[in-house]
Amino acid sequence: MSQVTIDAILSKGHQVASGKAINSPFPEGTISMQIAYFLEKIPALSECFLATLNVDIQPKTFSLIHPTYTFQNIKWSQEYAAEDFSLTPCTIIYDDKEYASFHYYPHPETKIGHFHNDSILEVIAPYIEGIQYGDLLKLQIDTNRISIC
Repeated sequence: MSQVTIDAILSKGHQVASGKAINSPFPEGTISMQIAYFLEKIPALSECFLATLNVDIQPKTFSLIHPTYTFQNIKWSQEYAAEDFSLTPCTIIYDDKEYASFHYYPHPETKIGHFHNDSILEVIAPYIEGIQYGDLLKLQIDTNRISIC
């Protein structure tokens, strides 16, 4: 394992994962609808908050190389086609505390919408008290699984 720690900023996303988006077709959030498909392989997700953190690493970008877990053809919503997802362990470091987390990657070729640029990593993490948009944090990842450019 080759770990790297990079500086990042918490950025506001589309708020569909959490269900806070105005006019979202998923008022309970997409993560709450998808998590049951992931828990059998990743029981640690049960400790996580049902939303994603949008971690901005710009000017750097990322690409997925070898995710730890991949789920294919997940039909999590009756209204939309099945999607593929990958999740890879990572660590959020905020206010000198470490939070075991997961990089959440809905594969763009199967995703229904709400795309991010390549400097935003979506992360499923435990609830982090006090964190706000614009806050600085660190993201620790395995560069054998996620490449940082």
